[in-house]
Amino acid sequence: MVNLALFANLAERFGGETAPRWLKGMRASIGITNLFNTRPQVRDDAGTVPLSYQPAYLDPLGRTFSFSLRKLF
Repeated sequence: MVNLALFANLAERFGGETAPRWLKGMRASIGITNLFNTRPQVRDDAGTVPLSYQPAYLDPLGRTFSFSLRKLF
């Protein structure tokens, strides 16, 4: 499973010392969990997938995108 996370401190990105006051202490984050949407393949001797190893039980969300803003005061 491959995950990806990126973040940026907005005050440093947009102006540094001359950034607007409301940007100071603000961070934007973007994340992707299970980037390639991979799931383990499990089979028993008969070639069927046991109930507890069904893909939806092992990873019910699959690929997940997230975006967040954080502000420190």
